[in-house]
Amino acid sequence: MASAILASLLHPSELVSLVQYAVHEHRQSKAAQAAQRSRSPTADADADADEGHAPDTLARCYHYLNLTSRSFAAVIRALHPALRDAICIFYLALRGLDTVEDDMSIPLDRKLAVLAKFHEFLGTPGWTFTENGPDEKDRALLVEFDVVVDQYLRLPAEMRAVIGDITQRMATGMAEYCVRAYEQDKAAAASPDLLSGNRVQTIDEYNVYCHYVAGLVGHGLTRLFLASGLESAAAELLADDLYLANSMGLFLQKINITRDFHEDYLENRVFWPREIWGRYASELKGLLDAEDNYAVGRAALNHMCTNALLHVRDVLAYLSYLSDPTVFRFCAIPQVMAIATLALVYNNPRVFQGNVKIRKGLAVQLILQSNSLEEVKPVFARFARELKNKALAYLREVERDGSKDWEAEERRVGKADKVKELVGVCDEIIRECDPKGVDVASKDKKVEPVNAEGKVWAIAKRVSEPQTVRRAAIVAGAAATAWVVYRRYANSA
Repeated sequence: MASAILASLLHPSELVSLVQYAVHEHRQSKAAQAAQRSRSPTADADADADEGHAPDTLARCYHYLNLTSRSFAAVIRALHPALRDAICIFYLALRGLDTVEDDMSIPLDRKLAVLAKFHEFLGTPGWTFTENGPDEKDRALLVEFDVVVDQYLRLPAEMRAVIGDITQRMATGMAEYCVRAYEQDKAAAASPDLLSGNRVQTIDEYNVYCHYVAGLVGHGLTRLFLASGLESAAAELLADDLYLANSMGLFLQKINITRDFHEDYLENRVFWPREIWGRYASELKGLLDAEDNYAVGRAALNHMCTNALLHVRDVLAYLSYLSDPTVFRFCAIPQVMAIATLALVYNNPRVFQGNVKIRKGLAVQLILQSNSLEEVKPVFARFARELKNKALAYLREVERDGSKDWEAEERRVGKADKVKELVGVCDEIIRECDPKGVDVASKDKKVEPVNAEGKVWAIAKRVSEPQTVRRAAIVAGAAATAWVVYRRYANSA
């Protein structure tokens, strides 16, 4: 928490959000502790038995949910009781499937056999899997997967059918890409000219891959919302062949793939399509050339960001169908985090140096602003403006980079066209989410110099402003207050 407060020092509204969130978490913790004290272990077991639950296996499922993803655990726990357990089991089933697919220590033939029958194992009482390598992060989940199976079998038949179907379809897609990766690596071993780590060639392949690993999740969640009875309008989302649900997943997955380039490159499995990055470099490693502040890499990065941003209108359309407050928050929170991440990574050379994440203070602020479509739309407008301003700054950089070389000039024009496409999409998002702010958003902001001397000059200019001392005092006071409040609630929890 201390590091989060420090990171948000220049963003006082985030400090307020951190305090609000700490207070909220404290109250939730106290309420849970009080509820636990009011019930004896025997009463808990009797109540669970009356409700058809196995207390030990359900508790273990939520234990693994917390271990595999604390962020997802928080939003899943906040769901309506009619959905909470089903989505917990859905998440763990897909996490188990991914743990098999991701483990390079499992022989390909064995991996394909397990993937092909994983949906059947999900309904086999007592089934576990112990063949993961000792260093596989989520190995423990599969070693004790029988607890997931137990709870899966206790779900309503309609929900089991959804989870089983999505698990089978995702496993089919994973198996296809496992075979493709094996063949790529084998070919690369025989010919040094081939690149083993580039898993996706065309934009169409990229969309299909993202569909298998994320779009299908959107399909499954939408069908579970409908099965729960909480979202009657979800039937309309099914009518369009789950196109909007697919876009929800693709938006999240594409941003993760874009942001995680450096990590994936080091692991020799990059999912940026060659059709995009190949327009700017002849080899994948060319994106890591630090010349001109990673100019080549940033061109490809910005193209990737534009491709992801095209899904935002579908995301907003999907959210407009949701009526249950807990379902809305569950769907909206990852999406607002994604648009904030997209604004952060656009034209950001740090993507080629390591992991890039939004500040925790900003993340908490976004969580608190995800209660309704009326709250979420201004968030999308805010980051669309930020993206637009960064894109216009990049466009000026591109236009300064004139060349007499025909191929270089063609690349420059291509970069400019992609930037203009992104600006156009941003304008559409702003018009939809904040019509009154369109005129303000269309005004180009002055872009400060990006070189070292320019940064020093910009800082000096801000320090010389009359309000600087007063603002600094306010920020320092807010930070101190946030820290005191946090320590008070942390110590009393």
